[in-house]
Order: sequence, then C-alpha cells, then structure tokens
Amino acid sequence: MNHQAAGLSADLAYSLKQRQSVTDIVIPPSTLFVFLLIAVLLGLTGASWPARWAARLDVLSAIAAD
Repeated sequence: MNHQAAGLSADLAYSLKQRQSVTDIVIPPSTLFVFLLIAVLLGLTGASWPARWAARLDVLSAIAAD
C-alpha cells in the first residue's frame, strides 16, 4: 500500500469513527461556467462536420438511393 492510500484509509477510518461526513458539495460558479462553455464549444465543433457534409448532399439523389 502506498503512502497516499494509507493516508486516505486512515482519514476514512477517522471520519467513520467521528461520524463526520461530507454533506455539501460546492462548485464555484466560475468553474461551472468554464465547463459549460467548454461543453458547448465541443458540441458545436463535433456537430459542424456532419452538418457541412449534409449541407453538400443532393437531397434528390439521396432519396433516389433508398
């Protein structure tokens, strides 16, 4: 067992003994905004290639292929 795992298990044992636990998870609004912005940019980037490909597609030939 490495030192970090030993420390983590000791902290867990101590918190269980003291009946302490994490009750609130706090995410700073700036961090939330940054992750939201990254997700939007990745979504737009990922959708742009299929959208460009579909825009160049001839609709009548696509229907005729079915």
